[in-house]
Amino acid sequence: MIEEKGAPTPEGAMIEAKAPEDRAQMRRAIVYSVLGGLCPLIPVPFVDDVVLTHLNRRYVRGIFRDGSRGISDAQLKALVDGPSKGALGCLVNFVLYPIKKIFKKIFFFLSIKDCVDVASRLFHQGVLLRQAIEGGHLGAGAGAVSDEALERVREAMGATMEEVDTRPINQLLGRLFTGGRLWTRRAARMVWGRVREARRSSEASSGEALDVSDVAESAELSKAVEAFERAVWTESDYLEALARHFERKIAGGARPDQESSAGDPVEP
Repeated sequence: MIEEKGAPTPEGAMIEAKAPEDRAQMRRAIVYSVLGGLCPLIPVPFVDDVVLTHLNRRYVRGIFRDGSRGISDAQLKALVDGPSKGALGCLVNFVLYPIKKIFKKIFFFLSIKDCVDVASRLFHQGVLLRQAIEGGHLGAGAGAVSDEALERVREAMGATMEEVDTRPINQLLGRLFTGGRLWTRRAARMVWGRVREARRSSEASSGEALDVSDVAESAELSKAVEAFERAVWTESDYLEALARHFERKIAGGARPDQESSAGDPVEP
């Protein structure tokens, strides 16, 4: 796990200096990314994906709600799940999916890589979506967004996450999830246990039964969330470069390889 630091710390002072709204939004991004990153470790195939999908959709819907924007169920599915792979792609995934899941449940280190990849995707998705809403890229004012604007933002987000070197965040997440096999397995079991308890007391599905705020404040996760939050705020240069790259992509600019020399973490 990321090393905890005593108070006061430069990281703590940096967090306190941020606007309350910025801190709250970043905290939410961190909570959902850590929770989502634990889903590959849920010891029941298929259920892990159900919980992750619900977390992702809930997170995205919350971002739109905070920005006073509406998003339909169809738009949410397209944004979170991406375009359809077609009949052949679905068939291949259906055949290979159980094999992949069982293989990764046996070999823990492969699941940890999935944890980092999932958590990183959720983190960057949340940060960029908030930027898109605040920057007016989904239209001005409150209300629903158009399919065209949403698709443009989705493509810009995908291009940004593909082209930018996300290692600064991935390395933080790697230290978090590899800091102790006992911690990660215990936290994943706790998430799965909360889901089962909630399902027994309600009619909700596996994902919908998870109380995010309750889980995030649990002893198993609160320290990890706080440690990751402190570490993320030290990567302000990376976050600024990420924002600049997204603005270029949303404006329709081509990928400028030479811009990596100006300080942006663009992959070669």
